[in-house]
Amino acid sequence: MRYLPKGFIFETKGSVCFAKEQDDLLYIIGLLNTKVTKQALLVLSPTLDYHEGPLSRVPVMIAAEKKTRVDEVVGENIALSRCNWDSEETSWEFKKHPLI
Repeated sequence: MRYLPKGFIFETKGSVCFAKEQDDLLYIIGLLNTKVTKQALLVLSPTLDYHEGPLSRVPVMIAAEKKTRVDEVVGENIALSRCNWDSEETSWEFKKHPLI
């Protein structure tokens, strides 16, 4: 799972999930990127085609006592990933190579 900020579009092969509650988005991204979810998806979709059918059957239970920490970690990971991507010349936000 990847985070798409506002303004991006998707097509048929790269499906997008939408959170019913925007406040739960980071938690759900974190959940869907775990090894547990990977194993569940192997059962739900052995063909490795993770379209909306198998993804809609992944059980989601938000643990309120862990939500704040999960949101923090997922937010940090998104920021690190964005920083890494922006160091590549193909990024729209590329400014200079990190070795310079």
